[in-house]
Amino acid sequence: MVRTSFIPNQEVVELVIPNHYVGKKVEFLIYISDELENPTPQKPMNASQFKGILNDTEVKSFNQYLTEVRQEWDRNI
Repeated sequence: MVRTSFIPNQEVVELVIPNHYVGKKVEFLIYISDELENPTPQKPMNASQFKGILNDTEVKSFNQYLTEVRQEWDRNI
């Protein structure tokens, strides 16, 4: 694994990879390191934020699914 960091002085950066990486799947991540150090906290979500996103058919189907799944909890295994 090769990991490095630098401060670019232009928009175009040329990248040279090790010879033994040729022909293999390689992943590149580009991010500003400050972004990882100071993430903005996210407010916890609650059920009221999802009110109205399902139509009546979807609600009935979802409730039926939940009922079936909950019945599985009482089953002796």
